[in-house]
Amino acid sequence: RTGTVESLRRALRNAETRGVKPQELDHARKMYKVWGAAVHEVDVASALGDPERLRRGIDHAKDVGVGVQEVEEATRRMAAMLKRCEAEGQLLRALDECNLEALRQALIAACDADVSNTALIVEAEVVAERLLGFRADMQRALERPELMTAYRTLHAITEHPGLPENEVQPVKQMVGMLQQREEKEILDGIARASRDRDFRRLDAFIARAGRAVAAAVYIPPEISDRAQQLSKHLQEELRHQMEQDRQAQADPSVSLAMHERGLPEPPPRAALPSASVIGGVEVAYQPRGELLCKLPREIV
Repeated sequence: RTGTVESLRRALRNAETRGVKPQELDHARKMYKVWGAAVHEVDVASALGDPERLRRGIDHAKDVGVGVQEVEEATRRMAAMLKRCEAEGQLLRALDECNLEALRQALIAACDADVSNTALIVEAEVVAERLLGFRADMQRALERPELMTAYRTLHAITEHPGLPENEVQPVKQMVGMLQQREEKEILDGIARASRDRDFRRLDAFIARAGRAVAAAVYIPPEISDRAQQLSKHLQEELRHQMEQDRQAQADPSVSLAMHERGLPEPPPRAALPSASVIGGVEVAYQPRGELLCKLPREIV
C-alpha cells in the first residue's frame, strides 16, 4: 500500500480514538516511522541541494510505500536541480573551449535554470567580453597587415582564455607570411648595403633586424655580427678620410694654393681703423668689388 505520512498519521489517531487495539496498530506505526524517515531524508537532500542524494531519497521513499503525491514537489525540485547542474556543466565546458557562441548559449541556459554560482557566471561574462574584443582585434589585424601588430594580436588571442585554434588560423598564416617577407627584406637589404659599402643603410637594417627579432623573425646571428663589424669599419674609414681632408685644409701651402689659384691680382690694400666696427659684414665667395683685406679662413 502507498499513501502520505500525514494521511497515515490521521488514520492512526482516528484508530486510537475509536479504541482499536494497540497490537493491531503496530504495523501501521512501524510504517509511519519508516515513511516519516524517508520523507525526512527527501527534505534534507532537497534543502542541501544535492540532486543525487535527493534522487536516492525519492527512490527509497517510493520503495517503502510513500505515495507519489508525497514526493511530487521533491521530484520537481530534483528536476530543477538537475537542470541547474546541467546548465552549470555546460557553462564550464564552454569556458574551457573558449567558444564565444557556445559560451553565450551556456550563459542564457544558466540564467534560465537559475544557476546560483554567481562567480562562475561573472567569469563567463568576462571571458565572453574578452573573446568579443579579440575578434575585433583579429579583424583589424587582418585588414591592416603589419608584422608587429599582427604578432602581438596573435600572441594575445592565443593566450588562455583566448580564441580557439580554428578561429586564429587566418592570423597565424598571415603572421608567418609577414615574418618570411621581413626576413627576406632585411637579409637582402644588408647584402645590398654591404656591396655598396653604405654604413648608414647597414645601421638601418641592423636596427630593423633587432626590432624584427621581437616578432620572432629569425636573422642569423653571424650575418648581424658581420654587418655590425663592416659598419664600424666603414665609419672608421670615413672618419680617417675626413681627418686627412681637415689636415690638408689646415696646411698653409695647400690652403693658399687652393684659394689663390686662378684669382686676379688684388688692388692696393686699404688701412682699416683700429677702433671697433659695428654693423654687418657681407662675405662674397666670388671676386667682385674692392678688396680691403684677407680674412683668416677660420672666420670665413
